[in-house]
Amino acid sequence: MKRTWNEHDEVVLTVSEVAEILRVHTTTIYRLVKRGELPGFKIGGNWRVNRASLNVWLTEARHPIGTPRH
Repeated sequence: MKRTWNEHDEVVLTVSEVAEILRVHTTTIYRLVKRGELPGFKIGGNWRVNRASLNVWLTEARHPIGTPRH
C-alpha cells in the first residue's frame, strides 16, 4: 500500500496530545514509549511522537491499548 504525504506528517505531538487522540491517560503513553511499543523520541527531557508514526502504529496495531501481550 503506497502512503501519500499530507500536512499532518510533519506534526510532532506531545504525550498529552497523543493521550487525547487515543483517549487514554498520559501514563499509558509514557509506558508505551518507554517500552518502545509506541514510536517516540525525547527532546530534552520531554517525549514527542511524530503524527505520521502514530498513524502507522495505529494502522499496524494488533493489540488493543492496555491489553497484556503474551
